[in-house]
Amino acid sequence: MKKDNSKWPLIGIGIIGFIFLSLGVLLYIKKQSFLGVAIASLMGISFIYVLISEIIYRKKSKIIINEKLVSEKTIIKQSLETFLFNFLSNLAITIFGGYLIYISEFSFLLLNFNFLFLIGLLFVAYYGFLCLKNVYYFFYRKKHLIISDQGIELNQKLYSWSEIKNERIIEKEEYSYKYTYMIKYFSFKTKGNLHEFKLEDYHITDTELVQLLKIYRNRTSKNNTMNTQPNDFESILNYEEYLDLSLEEGEKYLKKVREIAEEERNEIESYLITSTINSTSQHSLIYSALTEDFPKWKTLLSNEFIRLFEQAKKSSNYEDIFEALDEIMPNECPNSEEVKKVVYYLYNELNNSNKKIRHKAIWYISFWLDEDNYHKFPEIINRVKEKLNDNYWKIRWMANNVLMDYPNVNREEIKLNFWDKIKSKYGNPYSID
Repeated sequence: MKKDNSKWPLIGIGIIGFIFLSLGVLLYIKKQSFLGVAIASLMGISFIYVLISEIIYRKKSKIIINEKLVSEKTIIKQSLETFLFNFLSNLAITIFGGYLIYISEFSFLLLNFNFLFLIGLLFVAYYGFLCLKNVYYFFYRKKHLIISDQGIELNQKLYSWSEIKNERIIEKEEYSYKYTYMIKYFSFKTKGNLHEFKLEDYHITDTELVQLLKIYRNRTSKNNTMNTQPNDFESILNYEEYLDLSLEEGEKYLKKVREIAEEERNEIESYLITSTINSTSQHSLIYSALTEDFPKWKTLLSNEFIRLFEQAKKSSNYEDIFEALDEIMPNECPNSEEVKKVVYYLYNELNNSNKKIRHKAIWYISFWLDEDNYHKFPEIINRVKEKLNDNYWKIRWMANNVLMDYPNVNREEIKLNFWDKIKSKYGNPYSID
């Protein structure tokens, strides 16, 4: 269910629900088939339920959460509204399939298959399976989201605030046949992994979730406040320590890091090259601070990106290096020579014999080649398209995921095959074993 602030979608949903309910009443008065009455009534009730849920959602979106009333732990359960909408929709089509079988005059004795029977059987089998799947995931394989003073817990695994980065609500385009619509996701990063979950699957609004994330992050930060400010590169916090600062303190700290870099402009490159990258080094925070002023530091950052990528190709601690690389993002200057240099470097790495390197090259291209400049590099887009036929499914999935973010790319040319979609549901396509 797309959360839209205009009133017209609500009016449309209400009208459709009223039409289905009226049809159900009319069929009942005319003493028509019970299945027809049931299907129309169920569809009408489903749309009316969605309408009421959407109205409640919009009211809850305006609520300001009082930090003092937030407990040490908040359990966010799966959305009953989404479950009922999906379940009832699938059930209605399943019942309709049963009705088609009923009127097809199929005989088990004569085995007189006909088109109507086969269509009905297909509906019953497929949508009946989806009904069972809805029930299984809602009642038996619960996916509760827990946010607490300690961190975020998913599937009984706790990620502490010190290892969580960039928690936020994002919107993604999704496609169904010829239709395009936006879906909101809750997204956050941990070491080597990106976690994304459809917000509509949980019983919470995006406004409520953003407020809770800020409350718990700041609450933890207040318990770990660090008043010391850096005075040289060695005294800069590592990224995990930085994440324990409050949002306001964090912004001031990054500004101080940039001031130190400006004062020691002649020494910063030497420091970055000669110091070792590991989980406790300052590289990630330095890159993150400088990236916020990318135009000023674009030459250093682009050179560092290529140097570190080359280092990761030969190093055993490539995960720590890639963690640092994740912080170098060209927030501005999409058409600069420095950005082009990195893009073409990654272009060459798309054909690397090492699947980990090919996978990372596609991942980083999505950040260095954005919607403003991708059309200027058709040869790079074409090579990413070639990776849709890579012999490793995670690379095929990543190529598809990247290309879907670029408008005007033919969706028919970049379709992901069925089995890769299934694998991505149960495996982590962002990491390479």
